[in-house]
Amino acid sequence: MDNNENNNVNTQDNLQNEILMGETTQTNFTQQPQTDLNQTMQPQNNLNLNQTMQPQNNLNLNQTQATNTQENDNIFSDMQPAEPVTPTPEIKPKKSKGPVVIIILLLLAILAAGGYIAYDKYFNKEQTPQTDKVEKTTEKKVLLKDANQEVVYSDIDEKHEGKIKRVPYINIDSKYAEKINDEIDSMVKKGLEGQVANLAYETDYKYYVNGEIVSVKFSWETEGSMTYTKIYNINQYTGNEVTKSELLAQANIVEGDLNNKMVESYKAARPLESVENNSEALVKECYQKDVDTLQNGKIKGMYLSDNNELCVLFDLNYIAGAGIGEAILNVTSNKVFLNPVTMQ
Repeated sequence: MDNNENNNVNTQDNLQNEILMGETTQTNFTQQPQTDLNQTMQPQNNLNLNQTMQPQNNLNLNQTQATNTQENDNIFSDMQPAEPVTPTPEIKPKKSKGPVVIIILLLLAILAAGGYIAYDKYFNKEQTPQTDKVEKTTEKKVLLKDANQEVVYSDIDEKHEGKIKRVPYINIDSKYAEKINDEIDSMVKKGLEGQVANLAYETDYKYYVNGEIVSVKFSWETEGSMTYTKIYNINQYTGNEVTKSELLAQANIVEGDLNNKMVESYKAARPLESVENNSEALVKECYQKDVDTLQNGKIKGMYLSDNNELCVLFDLNYIAGAGIGEAILNVTSNKVFLNPVTMQ
């Protein structure tokens, strides 16, 4: 077989191989030497493959990115302001509102509690039972000088010739209480010597506690059934002397009404009709003197007996005829005691 036939055979074999490998690239069927055919086909195939897969893709991708960049630049160029933009300040993270909410709730709770207390104190008085003054003051501490003794106890407690003799001692640790005790002690000593009052006769005392006030009545008799009395009022929590105004306030009596109340009480307790020999002029005169004494407020002392009852000590102009002595008028309960010692 000559050379031309061999070349044709080889060319046909190559075409068949290319068809079998899926290559569709047209081949120059011009008869050329084998060496020229191989040199022509291989570089072309490599070039076309590389140009198809890589350069074109890279070119298109770069072009697309450039186009997009240019479009974005055009878009942002339209949005740029004419003047320079002020830098946006740094936004700090917001603080938690938890503590603020808790404080507000606490304040609301305090206000609610205060409102309830104010309502209960000022607007709900009718529903709240009123506590007696005695119960309120019992929470305070009594100024006892001797904790083993009562607030008033008997310094002397004996009998003399069948007569009771008791002398009070104010068991309160204060200067005023000390003054009272010294005065009583002095009277007793002088009485025993017969200089002021003969304490060989009956002597006795009574004391009453009403709230803060301790009232002491110390009385004794002398010859001729004459009686004398000393009255003391002291605050058991402060140790101070109790004033007339405090006594009247405790007894719920207005000071301006006191004199009229005493006259009315005296007439109710001891009407003239009940007085012995009331038809005699001297008896009537003595009776009127008693009324005038009370009307003018000429009393020798006052104190509070049981249940805040106000009692006054005054000079009685009628005892067993035309004698002069002392008597006690209970203004609250309309009672007269002609003998302050025995309270009869």
